[in-house]
Amino acid sequence: MSSTKETAPHRATNETSIIKIGFWSSVAGFLTWSGMGVESILRPIQDNRREMFWPLPFICTVVAFTCLHLLQRDRSRFERVSWFAIAVGSALMLLGNIGLQLNIHSLEFLDAPLGPMIFLIEPCFYCSISKNSISN
Repeated sequence: MSSTKETAPHRATNETSIIKIGFWSSVAGFLTWSGMGVESILRPIQDNRREMFWPLPFICTVVAFTCLHLLQRDRSRFERVSWFAIAVGSALMLLGNIGLQLNIHSLEFLDAPLGPMIFLIEPCFYCSISKNSISN
């Protein structure tokens, strides 16, 4: 008798792995974002070479949000919609960063202000939805 549903121990193992990946991704994202922020304060001149390192904390943050999404996606329809908005904001910022590095003016506006506005505001909404789905 084969079942398409996961067994409870297998699901618990998967969730534990997702939690560990999400935790360490968020720690790595925090440390790299903080390092880039300190470097920007210590050297406040405009230097687009910093943007070469931007994908590292960005990817860590996106992985952390994706892990949270994987753990909570079944609890709320709004969670899925909100996570999709984070994914769109992330894609816009990535395209904008590529435009900045390759000097493609039509993509640079996505790097700032549009992408960061979505990417910074949307996680607040997403996390409040996730918190509410946990407490229910």
